[in-house]
Amino acid sequence: MNTLKEDFLMLSKKDTVLQHNERTLEYVDALDKLTNEEWNSPMSEGKWSVGEVIAHFKPWDELVMEKRVPYFFSDEPFPDKGFETDERNKEAAKFARENRQEEVIERFKDHRKRFIDTLNQLDEDDFDKEIQIRDEKITIYDYFEFMIRHDDHHFKQIDAFLAKN
Repeated sequence: MNTLKEDFLMLSKKDTVLQHNERTLEYVDALDKLTNEEWNSPMSEGKWSVGEVIAHFKPWDELVMEKRVPYFFSDEPFPDKGFETDERNKEAAKFARENRQEEVIERFKDHRKRFIDTLNQLDEDDFDKEIQIRDEKITIYDYFEFMIRHDDHHFKQIDAFLAKN
């Protein structure tokens, strides 16, 4: 019998990315059990709340689906403009503050499911394709692996916050 880690290592690149994103749906869905205080309190001085962190994933998923994936298979360079990170993150945080917890969670899940649908349209071989981002050549898998680390970074922050409260 394989260990969980061995099972994970045996996955294809595409399945690794897909499974991570499917697990994010479960992770965020479980946050519906948080109290309003746990959901809305800054995780530390001057930092976002859990709700604001979850809300900020939507614009990143949109960026990848609309302004990155189409360029994976184009001869045109990735656009450097068109995604004002700070502005989009501020809008997402505002959305979290102005809407119910359930609404933020459902919005995340809806967009992440669309993102998973986009991933499902890619072939396994596509994940080995090299892409040029500014001065760097990386594979499509490397690009998605960066996104996985981004998700995990925020989920670890949430876990640490909840563990001490």
